[in-house]
Amino acid sequence: MQTFLVNLVTLEHANNTRDNVNITENVMASTITDLQTLLQNKDRQIYLNNEQYLKFINILRENIAVKNQENIRLQNILDNLTETITNHRIETVRKDGQFQDNNEQVRAKEIKDLIEQINNKHENQEIIRLQNRLENLTEVITNYRIEAERKDGKIEDLREQIKDKLKNQEIIQNRLDNLTEVIMNYRIEISLKDSQIQDYIEQLKAMDTQINTKDNEIKVLREQIKSTQSISEKLNLTNDELATYKYTEQCPNLATISYFQFKIRGINTFQARCNPSGWMVIQVRYNGSENFNRSWNEYKEGFGTLRAEFFFGLEKLHLMTAARTYELYISLKDNTGNTSYAHYSDFKIGSEEESYRLKSVGKYSGTAGPSLDYHVQSNFSTFDRDFTDGNGLIGCVSNNGGGWWYKDCGFSSLNGFYFKKTNPDIQNKYIIFWVGFRGIYSNTTLTESVMMIKPTTL
Repeated sequence: MQTFLVNLVTLEHANNTRDNVNITENVMASTITDLQTLLQNKDRQIYLNNEQYLKFINILRENIAVKNQENIRLQNILDNLTETITNHRIETVRKDGQFQDNNEQVRAKEIKDLIEQINNKHENQEIIRLQNRLENLTEVITNYRIEAERKDGKIEDLREQIKDKLKNQEIIQNRLDNLTEVIMNYRIEISLKDSQIQDYIEQLKAMDTQINTKDNEIKVLREQIKSTQSISEKLNLTNDELATYKYTEQCPNLATISYFQFKIRGINTFQARCNPSGWMVIQVRYNGSENFNRSWNEYKEGFGTLRAEFFFGLEKLHLMTAARTYELYISLKDNTGNTSYAHYSDFKIGSEEESYRLKSVGKYSGTAGPSLDYHVQSNFSTFDRDFTDGNGLIGCVSNNGGGWWYKDCGFSSLNGFYFKKTNPDIQNKYIIFWVGFRGIYSNTTLTESVMMIKPTTL
């Protein structure tokens, strides 16, 4: 900058000779070179990012404005210098008495034109270079802006993906929390089950001890049985001897299960099974050894073995219940060992002409539920004499098996199919059931049933 000012001073004191013109051109060239050097120094301050480019452009524009002002100032200096030289020449001619106006004016014009050409040449080249530089920088900035917009789009897409990931993460976290809660509940339940299992183990140990005790008792009883076998043979009564016990319609109260001969008016002498409490047993099921899917006549007369599974017979039941009032007691047991009972105060069935209709059951009491009440006034049905179609439903006997007082199939059937795992033929059929104790669709099944009657005591 100092060199630039010195050159200006030199221009102001230049003489009106050809040598002075050459000096002026050299000074102008040096001045422009200094300006170029100054601009080049300014170029080195440009930054390489978007903000730095914008800052450089502002600086560049300011420099251009400064240069334009500098050019104007230089032009003014040249104009003043030209005017000064012209005045000096006039004054010199005036003083020396020489009139050389035409030549001086030509030379002054040449100097002025030369200076303008030098200034215009360097100025135009510099402006073009700066304009090209500006265009390049503008293009770079535009590209950066496009790239920034593209990056912004990618960033927005990433934000959406992050939002989706966060939502999925929240859903997964909720599921994880739910699963954690379920696992904790399972752990608590398992802990309770472990405690129950431990209790069961203790019970099993106690039961093992009881079983061992019972085994010892059985051994003792077997020895006693062997010792009393000969006595039993001597005390064995024949059918004729049993006929001497004339308990017409009622079992005696004895300490053990007994078998007696009975004589009822209208029917031949028959043998019956009595329990220790004086009840006459009319039906027993406990292992499925006896087929209960029998014909009408078989249910009428009765079938089976008194010491195993059997059915007493409908005709005998009709004659006995027609003669007097009988109570009915039903005992039930399922495959888990649970037991229950049903007691009815007035059990009565009709004659064969009346299809052994269930006329009455009386008042219910017990724990099994009144599942026989619904069947009152229903006819007895078997596979060869099915009365269920009269009730608007066909197929009860084929689906449930056995003979029973079916009414729309109903709420009970103790003579139906007996479930055995080894018998696949009844997998899709109903088995013996008593809805009040174990529903027809229950996971448990009835494994034992006993029906007993005895005269009502006044």
